[in-house]
Amino acid sequence: MRIEHDRVCREIDRAGLGRTRVVQTGIGRDAVLRSLESIRRPSLVILAGAAGGLLACEDLPPIARVVDEHGGAWTPFAADPSGLTLIGVDSIISTPGDKRALAARTGAAIVDMECHVFAARCEEMGVAWSVVRGVSDTPEETLPQEVLGWITPSGDTRTGRAIMDMVRRPRLVGHIAGVVRRSNRVLPLVGRRVVEIIREWQSEHAGASGSKA
Repeated sequence: MRIEHDRVCREIDRAGLGRTRVVQTGIGRDAVLRSLESIRRPSLVILAGAAGGLLACEDLPPIARVVDEHGGAWTPFAADPSGLTLIGVDSIISTPGDKRALAARTGAAIVDMECHVFAARCEEMGVAWSVVRGVSDTPEETLPQEVLGWITPSGDTRTGRAIMDMVRRPRLVGHIAGVVRRSNRVLPLVGRRVVEIIREWQSEHAGASGSKA
């Protein structure tokens, strides 16, 4: 999304990694696949941005593996063996009850709607990949279903639609305010971790790098 893209770009620019391409994407399977197809001959691709918390964890949890709900499992470049499990799902996990149930069923600590598709496709392409996720909504918070309609397929915000939804349903304001505050806090951390992974890759692979947010 735009906010993720801009924060990652800022940290990459600060680090002087001018050869790194940052591609903005939207939410879900189709958006991620389109973005991957737009990157020509990458040596490393990083999926970076925000995710939901299923269990209590730090703002930028280390990720040991990516899984899906059907038994798929993948290990990213620069994985932390002591880290947490990130699960990719095909529909939004909205309420605290939904989050608890998914954590109990899978053992995952954080969730998004892209990582499983991203990991599987990168493996098919024979491309090295990694994932960096900051927690934008905690296990106790509700992420409204409406947010899916506020983001375009390319990752821009439909501001008018978001405002209209919040005017019609004021309860959304409280839910979104917390997500926005936390995103503003964690996304700079995401960008810095992306920089660390790129530098680690460069040290091992003669300077080739690529990223996506």
